[in-house]
Amino acid sequence: MTKTSADLDEATLRNLQKNTGKTVQQWMDLILQSAPKEQKDHLEWLKKKHGLGSGEAMIITKMINYGVADYDPIKLMKSHFNGEKDYQKPIFDKIAAVLKNWGPHKIAVNKTSLSLIHNHQFAILKTTKSGMIIGVPGAAVKSAKNKDFISTKNLGSDRITHKLIVNDVSELLTNVLQVLKASYDMS
Repeated sequence: MTKTSADLDEATLRNLQKNTGKTVQQWMDLILQSAPKEQKDHLEWLKKKHGLGSGEAMIITKMINYGVADYDPIKLMKSHFNGEKDYQKPIFDKIAAVLKNWGPHKIAVNKTSLSLIHNHQFAILKTTKSGMIIGVPGAAVKSAKNKDFISTKNLGSDRITHKLIVNDVSELLTNVLQVLKASYDMS
């Protein structure tokens, strides 16, 4: 049986203290006391300074940024594809289907983006009025020898340095999927 994002989050929360020695509240208190002030830096700080895995760091940052009671991945997922952005859902569905063929992965649902995670975040998806932004590390673009992705900043992670905007599922050509696969393999 395939586990949903909510199932994975629940399991991570349930095992957090056993696996890390701290409760989610203790981790959130530590972030408030010692972490960098920018929310975007919390995830990397937890992973690098405290050796947490991506799933553990992600759930802690979700809890501190959205609140335990306020975090609803199903509602957040729907918000990515509502109104004038609903045409982007088939693009996401195609990417999700391809990911299943590649192997283990997780899609973390955040307020402003969807993070694609293998061992580490390897891509980010953002639904915008101008189309779905696919963000990947520059190393994946270089490895796949793709010239369609352009250099960018501020996509939520210092690792994500290149983007491509897609407006239709037909634009998910082999060369775009090759960049995502290269990024998946590198993570």
